[in-house]
Amino acid sequence: MEAIGGTIQPFLSYQESVNGQAVAKGLEKAAVCSDTPNKLRFGRFTYAEKVEYWALVWGTLIMAVTGVMLWAATTVGNLRPRRWLDVATAIHFYEAVLASLAIVVWHFCQVFFDPDAYPMNLAWWDGQVPLEHYQAEHPLDLESVLEAGRSKARDRRGGSKGIEHG
Repeated sequence: MEAIGGTIQPFLSYQESVNGQAVAKGLEKAAVCSDTPNKLRFGRFTYAEKVEYWALVWGTLIMAVTGVMLWAATTVGNLRPRRWLDVATAIHFYEAVLASLAIVVWHFCQVFFDPDAYPMNLAWWDGQVPLEHYQAEHPLDLESVLEAGRSKARDRRGGSKGIEHG
């Protein structure tokens, strides 16, 4: 993993764990996720947003497959043993519970109750994010957007000076 301050090593050496530096090293690694100069920098999507997206894709796939199996229970029962439907019912139920909990806990905490945007991140309402919040959460994407804007402005200025009429 790469951080602003340098490389973060994922594992402790034997010597570090023996001489008591393990706790300090663990706290230093945990600090990367807080508001310190070593905070990881992200582009348009953070790891948490990517995990949430893939959880949605995975959950939709699981719900669709098990839902079709339960919907066509007679056909599945003729092709496979009864326990396939029992397993599909259990998977479908627990995936629904997991999806509901993910929405209530994870999504609400990241979107609505984010301490950096308290009392609420209003991007869900109007699609706009304050510049300071975007700069703190997605600095690499902000840099690329600003550079694209500067490049477009340079192209406009350069293109208007070099036009030949003839």
